[in-house]
Amino acid sequence: KGIRFPNPFSANTSAKEKFQGFIYLLFYLFVIVSSITGAYLKWWNGDLKDTMETIHKWAIYWFPIFIILHFGGIWLAEKTAQKGIASKMIGGDD
Repeated sequence: KGIRFPNPFSANTSAKEKFQGFIYLLFYLFVIVSSITGAYLKWWNGDLKDTMETIHKWAIYWFPIFIILHFGGIWLAEKTAQKGIASKMIGGDD
């Protein structure tokens, strides 16, 4: 029930859904990388501090890009085949 996560590796998945799935996988990968580098900067002071700081600062660039892609995708879905998708995400599917 609800909105499902599109599997980008399935042969039965459309190109649009594969793109959506890869975008979400990249988002989760970047969240994990930001969490690891942030934890390193907060609690450890090793030889990799400069490298970790550089990687961590990339979040300034990728996070807004994801937000723009995400809201653009929701807007596009509302205007095409998936009318009411935002209402389902917020209020649930009755």
